[in-house]
Amino acid sequence: MRKNFEKGGWVVFLLLIFSGCTHLKGYYPVSEYPVVSAADLKRNSNPVPIEVSFEFQSNGKFAPDVTEKYRPYVMHVFHESGLFSSVNPSGTPSHVQVEIVMNNTFNLGGAYAAGFFSGLTLGTVGTKITDQYLITAKFRNVTGETSDKEYRYGITSTSGLIHGGVSGVEAKSSVEDAFRATLEQFILFWLKDLQQQGNLI
Repeated sequence: MRKNFEKGGWVVFLLLIFSGCTHLKGYYPVSEYPVVSAADLKRNSNPVPIEVSFEFQSNGKFAPDVTEKYRPYVMHVFHESGLFSSVNPSGTPSHVQVEIVMNNTFNLGGAYAAGFFSGLTLGTVGTKITDQYLITAKFRNVTGETSDKEYRYGITSTSGLIHGGVSGVEAKSSVEDAFRATLEQFILFWLKDLQQQGNLI
């Protein structure tokens, strides 16, 4: 009877440990660029309307569901920047236009391998995987001048009992919060970059 109890106790203990480990997760927006807020942008004394085009891709393939889900948030960030008189969807005539293509480049095999290894160790080793995003940003100002640039961002996901976070980066509680933070940081940094180049007219 005691042996059965001890065996059952170990099973419960392992289940608790495994459950706890797999739920210790963090999502970190990461990049090589400095953090920018809307307050860091120079106000425009004569703001003009802007036309915004946004597309999300997964390994180069158009992802309509993700595009439609986050397009409103992209528009929101441009509006909250305070630099434009109005923010309009693609197809609305405007002298100022932006085109954003965000491509998620990921190694599915590597993610599976990391997750499998973490499972074998009951999450005690943990995993640390970074989703990479290549963002192509095109801008045309009121004078017709254009600027095409590429930026690289990422979201590092960690799980397991023993894992390291990302130094200097605040963890988000969900991948959606991390993705929104990534979008916001990219847009604000890009706008500041355009201002410093003298292209944001």
